[in-house]
Amino acid sequence: MTLYPENFDVPTDKDPKYTISYTRPAGNDGNGSIRDVYLQDSGWQESTPATVNIYIPKTGEYYIWGLGGDHEVGLGTRWAAIGFDGSYDSQKFGSDKPGFSWRRSSAIELEQGWHILNTYGIKATSRLIAIVVTDDDNAALFSDSTTLADIEGYTDLTAPVVTGDITAEYSNPTSMVFTFPTATDNTEIAELSYSVDGKEITPNEAGQYTAEGLTPLVPIHLEMKATDAHGNEISVKKTFSTESVAIETFEIEKTSDNLSLNLKLKSKENDITFTAGLAIYTKDFRRMVASEILENISANTTTSTEKTLNLQLPQSVKDSPSDYVVGAIVWDSFTNSSPYVIGKSFEEGGLDE
Repeated sequence: MTLYPENFDVPTDKDPKYTISYTRPAGNDGNGSIRDVYLQDSGWQESTPATVNIYIPKTGEYYIWGLGGDHEVGLGTRWAAIGFDGSYDSQKFGSDKPGFSWRRSSAIELEQGWHILNTYGIKATSRLIAIVVTDDDNAALFSDSTTLADIEGYTDLTAPVVTGDITAEYSNPTSMVFTFPTATDNTEIAELSYSVDGKEITPNEAGQYTAEGLTPLVPIHLEMKATDAHGNEISVKKTFSTESVAIETFEIEKTSDNLSLNLKLKSKENDITFTAGLAIYTKDFRRMVASEILENISANTTTSTEKTLNLQLPQSVKDSPSDYVVGAIVWDSFTNSSPYVIGKSFEEGGLDE
């Protein structure tokens, strides 16, 4: 794989400071290998390298090829060290002539999986245009006549593609079935990971996972990550909550004398009834001044149920509407425990708005 300066995590808040430079150095050899962007280290400390995470697709011997540069003034002093996981190869990367040259590391044994490629300038103003990591041991693979176009086959900066979205199917108030989409890549998918509320999970072969023990209305955060063999990654996130009602309309209307709650809903389970409430509170929510409850709202899974709940405004509210707020809830007492709130709550700065 080919890595460019833009791929690196550059510790610009530390000393030494790396720069992504856009000034083409003197001594351009004109072979087409030169990019206008290079990684430059203005110091020479091993303690703060520039780094990038890369994925090694299979265990074996690998080689680092580095395209480094120098120019006439102080020629042969701008060397960089490159290696993996905090270690560095004995080969110095740079050029002993004006311009840029390729140099190859010794064989490095790497296990399949993620590794940190690290580099720092042995001397000030070391410059790196590109780094190639390959298991090809052909010593003649790169030369000073090798252009960046010649190494395109080693380059992959394209992230995987996810088709579709994470979906959820209601099972009951404490359980949902999540279905994850598929991912493809222009090379290969090296790793897929899935999580619910930050905990890693393993979907079945159909990409589904059943979550149990959920609490109604408590958000559930799902994430899927797809990473290719070159470390390119895409992440898909989705948030759901489980509840026994699907609310299609939840609107509050106000006239000079009344408040109305317009509801349209379906049940996600049969044989469940719902209760709706509409209330007016003081602005600090310490006192409720008026309320109306509508019980035994029957709903089913196929046909929407429409209901309107009306509440007459007290005179105190009419006189000073900005001192009050309104709240509306829908709940389901399908268990013997306390009812839980489902649907939405409605709050505004004041009833005069």
